[in-house]
Amino acid sequence: DEALELLEKWRTTNSPEEKVAAKKIATLLGYHPLALDVAGSQLERSVCSTPFIDFERDLADQTSDALELGKELVGLLPTGHEVSIAKTFLVSINQMEEEGKDFLRLASVLATAPICGSLISKIFSEVDGLTITTGKPRAEKAISLATMQSLAKREGDNPPAWSVHPLISRTMRFTPD
Repeated sequence: DEALELLEKWRTTNSPEEKVAAKKIATLLGYHPLALDVAGSQLERSVCSTPFIDFERDLADQTSDALELGKELVGLLPTGHEVSIAKTFLVSINQMEEEGKDFLRLASVLATAPICGSLISKIFSEVDGLTITTGKPRAEKAISLATMQSLAKREGDNPPAWSVHPLISRTMRFTPD
């Protein structure tokens, strides 16, 4: 029930069939809270008239990337659900614009501790050859993209900092581009 509630926090099912599909999604994801939250953000952005049914069908279509990543995540996720969770993470990451991916790449090579916003901005500016003034909006966009998809979350206000779940960081280290 809690897993279904977490999915429907993002988007409400609109038929009994959608409710059944939502329950199947929760089961396929092993009721893993992070996977459910990432899936929910994908459902919210879906333009399909039956988003839960479409999402459930897409989970069944397992790509080689999801299968390979699933092998990497064995022991870290509910047994038997690694591939579905891996696919959910990969789809969200692949849908993001480059700024968001760059932020996740950065987080994947730093410690799991929250990353200060000013550090993110300085790194983006340095890597892209920008001034702090022009690099800051790029960093803000990157953080926004990742948080909108539940791939990162704000951890503090003084100074502002964001964290990326270790499973997302591990997924990013696996992702070739």
